[in-house]
Amino acid sequence: MLVGAYPFEDPDDPRNFRKTITRILSVQYSIPDYVRVSMECRHLLSRIFVGNPEQVLLVK
Repeated sequence: MLVGAYPFEDPDDPRNFRKTITRILSVQYSIPDYVRVSMECRHLLSRIFVGNPEQVLLVK
């Protein structure tokens, strides 16, 4: 929603769903260079997109 692209999609092969699933499972996401996102927002995303469920940022 922030950048107009799926964060786990392989930018070189966006229609390859196997790569997308692999990227999701290994928490490999990217924010395109042309998108301006604050450091605070990047930090928030890094706390949301984690592989260990015990480390996910919780909203209470």
